Amino acid sequence: MLVDIEGNDWSLLKRQSCLLRSDIIDATEMKEWQSVRKKMKGKTLKERKEMLEDFLAGQHYMGTYLKQVAVLNYINALKRAGLIKEVH
Repeated sequence: MLVDIEGNDWSLLKRQSCLLRSDIIDATEMKEWQSVRKKMKGKTLKERKEMLEDFLAGQHYMGTYLKQVAVLNYINALKRAGLIKEVH
């Protein structure tokens, strides 16, 4: 299970583990992702999680795979910062 420091379960957002650097670049440069990322600043982890879920569920042009890459890359950044962790 993947949980944040507030106790929220992030497991449903983590669907794959290995990302190609080129896919990360493509995903993170998308305008739609940049807009979501900027809106998440200053939000609680719970609010961020909800925004990411909405982002993945959205019916926008950006491909589903690139959305998942952007979200997983963001989750990995939160893990590196110690804000979420794997709990077994």
